Amino acid sequence: MDNLTAIISREIKRQYKSVRRFAISLGIPQTTVASTLKNGISGTAYSTVVKMCEALDIKLVNFDTPLLADERRVKILEMLDSLDDVGMHTVETLLYVEHCRCTGNDITMGNVVAFGGESFKAKADARAKKAAADSLRNIKKRK
Repeated sequence: MDNLTAIISREIKRQYKSVRRFAISLGIPQTTVASTLKNGISGTAYSTVVKMCEALDIKLVNFDTPLLADERRVKILEMLDSLDDVGMHTVETLLYVEHCRCTGNDITMGNVVAFGGESFKAKADARAKKAAADSLRNIKKRK
């Protein structure tokens, strides 16, 4: 299933609870929606895909990376634009950790950099925990 089809399917379930309700609200055959969800959007008329996306608040910025741009997400993007470097660093770090949690990816690997330049390799062992504590102490000493 392609990315756009997955987003459409998820949003139909979230917003309309059933394919039937969604199809009725758009005035298109239920079989068209079901076929689109089963086989992907590639065989569906472009005008139908656009109609479905508009009804679900999915903005087609480009076909490879469809975005769900509801009011909440637009407000978040507006707030991001107002952040300074420290704020952006904080949001990016939190977003990365939450993304890893939600996708089941390991967040114990990789390079962790505290704002201000101190860095260490994050691993799940005691040495890494000590390195993190030492880096925080160094930052506090500079203040």
